[in-house]
Amino acid sequence: LYLSIADAINNYSFRLKSDGVTQESLQSEIDFLTEFVSSAQVSPGRSQDLLDDLSAMLGGLEGKVELAYRTPSAG
Repeated sequence: LYLSIADAINNYSFRLKSDGVTQESLQSEIDFLTEFVSSAQVSPGRSQDLLDDLSAMLGGLEGKVELAYRTPSAG
């Protein structure tokens, strides 16, 4: 679920903006995901791999959101 949220923000930030999702709402989700990654304790293996994937994806999410909301919407 967490990877899906991060993936949606990563791939659809411009679309989410045009659908009326606020930047603050997306930032709140990013903050939640960041907190989850920093506090999660998982067993080695597939769970750790998924957590590592999420952690890697988080690095670029704020920039994607900032770019989407800095760019004027098509009228």
